[in-house]
Amino acid sequence: MYRCDTASTSTAHTHCRSPGEGTPRKIIVDRGRCIGSGTCALTAPQLFDQDEERISVVLESEPTGHRVGDARAAERVCPAGAVRISETGRPR
Repeated sequence: MYRCDTASTSTAHTHCRSPGEGTPRKIIVDRGRCIGSGTCALTAPQLFDQDEERISVVLESEPTGHRVGDARAAERVCPAGAVRISETGRPR
């Protein structure tokens, strides 16, 4: 399991790019908002896991292709709204 260095912040960031696009995207997990339901890990297990406290962590630093769509799906199904996708660092 990937360990996020989030001791000083409550948000973990991961960069990803859509196929054919040069615009970086970030998967943002607000660890303070995460309720540990695991829907992100079930929806996109190649991108998300949970730590010992069941809080979401990001596994892949630069997903490409269909995994960008998987990240957006995880954003849609998160019941707490803790998973967000942003462009140039600003959440949608």
